[in-house]
Amino acid sequence: MIASGREPALTIDGVASSLSETSGPVVAGDGEIFLNDGMYTIVLASGEQLKVSVADNGAMNVCALLSDERTPGSVDGLLGSAGGD
Repeated sequence: MIASGREPALTIDGVASSLSETSGPVVAGDGEIFLNDGMYTIVLASGEQLKVSVADNGAMNVCALLSDERTPGSVDGLLGSAGGD
């Protein structure tokens, strides 16, 4: 979990992580978590990524990068599916 307003911001399975930009990635499940320029990047075994940054005011910016191998229309979300639904 990545939480704003808490140090360290990253916990894995309920345990605080001391991930830093110089320590390298942390293995979590079948993926890895990196920290670079204040942005956490979670890379799954599929290659899909979730990038999260926490602003000084506690706001979180989140960006999902999905695999090109996903079937068109297989993702639904806040802004609808790739099919325009």
